[in-house]
Amino acid sequence: MHWTAKLPLLLLFIASTTLLSFYIFTISAYNIKVLIDHKHRIKGRALRGFIASVLLIVHCFISSLLIGGLTGFHLYLICTNQKTNERYKSRSRNNVYNQGCLRNLNRVFCSKVKPSENNFRAYVQQVFFQRSESKKIILL
Repeated sequence: MHWTAKLPLLLLFIASTTLLSFYIFTISAYNIKVLIDHKHRIKGRALRGFIASVLLIVHCFISSLLIGGLTGFHLYLICTNQKTNERYKSRSRNNVYNQGCLRNLNRVFCSKVKPSENNFRAYVQQVFFQRSESKKIILL
């Protein structure tokens, strides 16, 4: 599979992970609001739920920043038609393959995926080895 075929799937995974983190963040914040509104003093089981919600909020906030930044970086790479390797290893910053943001997004998300050159359902061919007189192994 060519690297451009994997790009929409990677971006979908990263973006959905970011959205899931935002969702957990908002649900935890709502849980804290409900706990505080219903009980002015937080006791017993409510205290455990409060602490768990605070820890989830901190964790989701940090992960949302990191994963959201990764999503933004990959969107930037798609818009400039670059790979991560090209971004960091190229000496000149001129990209001859950049066709503009909209054309690059169209190429990645709306073009057909080329079929694989591998036939994974094919039977494995048996390979025979034969020794020659000079005791070298020759692959037939």
